[in-house]
Amino acid sequence: MRYNRDELQEKHDEWIQMLTDEQKGVYDKITGDVFNNLGGPNSDLANLVKKASLIIWDEAPMMSKYCFESLDRSFSDIIGDVENKVFAGKVVVFGGDFRQVLPVINGAGRAEIVLSALNSSYLWDHSEVLKLTKNMRLLKKNLSVEEAKEIQDFSDWLLDVGDGEEMVYLSADSIDPTNLDSLKNPVITSDFLNSIKLSGLPHHSLCLKVGAPVMLLRNIDPKGGLCNGTRLQITQMAAHVVEARVITGDRIGDIVLIPQIVLTPSDTKLPFKMRQRQFPLSVAFPMTINKSQGQSLEHVGLYLPRPVFSHGQLYVALSRVTSKKGLKILIVNKEGKIERKFFRIYR
Repeated sequence: MRYNRDELQEKHDEWIQMLTDEQKGVYDKITGDVFNNLGGPNSDLANLVKKASLIIWDEAPMMSKYCFESLDRSFSDIIGDVENKVFAGKVVVFGGDFRQVLPVINGAGRAEIVLSALNSSYLWDHSEVLKLTKNMRLLKKNLSVEEAKEIQDFSDWLLDVGDGEEMVYLSADSIDPTNLDSLKNPVITSDFLNSIKLSGLPHHSLCLKVGAPVMLLRNIDPKGGLCNGTRLQITQMAAHVVEARVITGDRIGDIVLIPQIVLTPSDTKLPFKMRQRQFPLSVAFPMTINKSQGQSLEHVGLYLPRPVFSHGQLYVALSRVTSKKGLKILIVNKEGKIERKFFRIYR
């Protein structure tokens, strides 16, 4: 494990002093269950899983309940059925806000989406809800009233683009060798594969420039901070590797190398298996509402060419900003002209 225990202990001692009474109560409850082994018996049957005392799953409301139920069954298979306890008696902490985006299901209606959420699972009956209601942005020490309203919790990922020349990287798209039927199909040409644009997959033609902000599209090194959604700033470019600086998260300032990798789209609607060799990057001047979830920004410009369609999306977009002063909303009508009317928002 690549962990610096001394550094983590210093951060723990520093952060625990910043906890509110609510947070301290939640902290004491969780750590108490872990240290007192209330989540289940000690066992040496299953290596890492069985040695784990605490499992934390953040942004849980965004995931389907079947993910958690599968984890429950997996734990029972690995550890054994411990007194009929869920997760085989392990202490599992789910973090998240049900007012934000729920699981995304293609073509599903409201009822189907709600029924797929965590609180519709049998696991919810075995859960204890711990609430955090205080805004941590306003509790930072040594701040004036004005500074508290405009607290510097905003990572400036929209950086000035450098003066270097733009480089264009073209992807190598092909049919998966295991998909024998599609390999023989003369209709599926390289030009056709290059024209396919799918969510979560880089474009065939990726234009980068030194200083440009980009977003990582895959989990490359989670322990090293290179996760799906991480914001980076390009610092150097070569033929098959890109150097970038991390500009969000705990590893701000770290210099990392991003290689070209083989990517497989998750879209199951394609009648064939496709793979792409490209940098797992996307230029990230703007971002979608779903991608913004979990971020805290000082200034937010919200562009709404049409009404938000999913539960919690407007709430997620508006709650990214630290103060009302830093929020601007652009709404256009069907003709593409700016709307200057006021709208009532219903809960």
